[in-house]
Amino acid sequence: WTLSDMWSFTGHCAHSFGNMSWKKMESGCPDLNIYPAIGLDTGKWLLQRKRMIYQNSNITIVTPSKWLYNLARQSPVFKTKKIIQIYNGFDLDIFTPKDKTACRVALNIPQKAKVLMFSSYNLAKRNPWKGGDDLINILEEINNMTNEKIHLLVTGNGDLYELYKFDNFIIHQFGYIKSDIFLAACYSASELLIYPTRADNLPNVLIEAISCGTPCITFDVGGCGEIIQDGIDGFVIECFDIEQFSTRVIEMLNKPNKLQVLSLNARKSAESKFTLGKMCRNYYNLFNKTVKNTQRDR
Repeated sequence: WTLSDMWSFTGHCAHSFGNMSWKKMESGCPDLNIYPAIGLDTGKWLLQRKRMIYQNSNITIVTPSKWLYNLARQSPVFKTKKIIQIYNGFDLDIFTPKDKTACRVALNIPQKAKVLMFSSYNLAKRNPWKGGDDLINILEEINNMTNEKIHLLVTGNGDLYELYKFDNFIIHQFGYIKSDIFLAACYSASELLIYPTRADNLPNVLIEAISCGTPCITFDVGGCGEIIQDGIDGFVIECFDIEQFSTRVIEMLNKPNKLQVLSLNARKSAESKFTLGKMCRNYYNLFNKTVKNTQRDR
């Protein structure tokens, strides 16, 4: 069972935002209204049910990040269960550095422009996971720190109308992108991906970006620090430090040579950790061991 978030070992929430009460078989969910919402706080009862079901099931738990692995290991509901960690893999022939000039022509972006990118499945100011409020605050800081025009590529469902209030930003909203090839072109056209997340496991957007040679700036949340190596292929900012995040963005936009080094390192990092081949081999080995152990037990 490959876990995408914390739901399997909390009362009902996908992320507990630092609440560790699930370790004591309590809910672990600070807000009943965050998706997946629940009308009544039955988290303690649900955890008891989960523990009973898991203990009577022959399951192996897989976590994509070491962060989630360490949490799952502390869960009473997974006591005695085998838990291993396998990074997700991506098609690095699709998510690959593309010609920046051609990508900017296709996206109608000036060649000499400074270009940032932000991507989230749900573009909402109040998105509890992806930092909609933080994004607006960061852009406001950046807007006040520069007199230059900065192009911002935005992908995802919904609309953040607050983006258009900043004089020094030119916004390009592409909505939800179904084509991985087009998405890779957006990454390649950008100099930096900014990702002020508040809750994440091993976010695809960061892996896709570095696979395209696009350095990232993100908060030290979940498994983000397992993807981005601070100062090597991007920057990992102390949680929710808006000023530090904004300052680092401006600093990097003014250092094209440093960005080029980060870009080369980003691609190398993706090739070393996040290939489809490596993920498939790890799962294949896991399946083989599981089958052999099952046959031996019989």
